[in-house]
Amino acid sequence: SLNLAYNAVTAGGRATVDKWTNYVGSALSDIPTGTAANTTSSTVPEFRIAPNVGDNYGTRIRALLTAPATGAYTFWVAGDDETVLNLSTNADPANRGKIAAVPDGSWTYDAEYDKYPGQKSAAINLVAGQQYFIEGFMKEEAGGDVLGVAWTGPGITTRQTIPGSVLSPTTLGCAGWCPTGTPPPATPPVTPPTGAGVTLDAWTGIGGTGLSSIATGTLPNGGSSTIAQ
Repeated sequence: SLNLAYNAVTAGGRATVDKWTNYVGSALSDIPTGTAANTTSSTVPEFRIAPNVGDNYGTRIRALLTAPATGAYTFWVAGDDETVLNLSTNADPANRGKIAAVPDGSWTYDAEYDKYPGQKSAAINLVAGQQYFIEGFMKEEAGGDVLGVAWTGPGITTRQTIPGSVLSPTTLGCAGWCPTGTPPPATPPVTPPTGAGVTLDAWTGIGGTGLSSIATGTLPNGGSSTIAQ
C-alpha cells in the first residue's frame, strides 16, 4: 500500500467532546461500557468543558497532546461527579492508563485541583514533538458539573489549563463509553484484496507545511481509506 500524509492546519488546536445524556447516577459505571454517545461531537479550545451545563449525563474530552518540550510534567483533574483522567504512552489509546481521578461519591468545583490526593498525577516524562492520547471521562448527576485538566512542566511553572496550542482533536479511542479498560488499537490493519487500489492514511490537526512537521512514529488520526488509483 501507499501511505500518504497531509497536513490540516487547526487554528489554535482544540479537543473533542462527546456527551451521553439522560443517564442518572454519579458514578462512571452508571453508563454501561460500550454505550454510544447520543449527541453530536463538538470541540472546545482547551482541555476543559464549560461548567454547569446540565444534570444526569456523562461526558468525554479527548485529544492528541503534542509535548512542547522534553521533561517531566504533572497533571491535575477537577470533576463533578466521578471523573477519571487517562494518558497514553504515545498516540495510541490502546496504551492509555489512569493517571488521576475524582472518586465516586466525590466532587470538586471548577479548577479545584487540590481537594483529593488522587487528583494529581505522578511526574510523567514526555518527549518534545511527540503526540500522546489524553482523555477525561466525567459522570454528572445533579447540581454543579465540572471537568477540567491542568498541568505544569518544562517552562510551565504556574499550573494552568492545558491550552489548545498543544492539542489536536481526534476520534481515536473507544467508539462508546469506556472510562476504564483497554480500548481497541488506534489503527486496525487494512488489507484490501490485490488489485483493489492503494491505502490512504491521514494525519489531521497538525500544523506546518513540511513532512518533518509530523513527528516520526506518530499514528494516523484521520482514519484509513482505499482509492482505486
